[in-house]
Amino acid sequence: MGPLTAVKRRLQGVVSTREPGGEYTCQSCESRFDVQYHTCPNCGGYSVERLDW
Repeated sequence: MGPLTAVKRRLQGVVSTREPGGEYTCQSCESRFDVQYHTCPNCGGYSVERLDW
């Protein structure tokens, strides 16, 4: 998902987080996790990164 789509979803109030307090976010499906996975357990994406990066 591109950055403009993510901003659009946030402005529309669409939240797709798996764990509300997670530090790591999948760049594909925006699921959040407390630990960093190499592949997202939800969508299989390879970009699970920290929120502050």
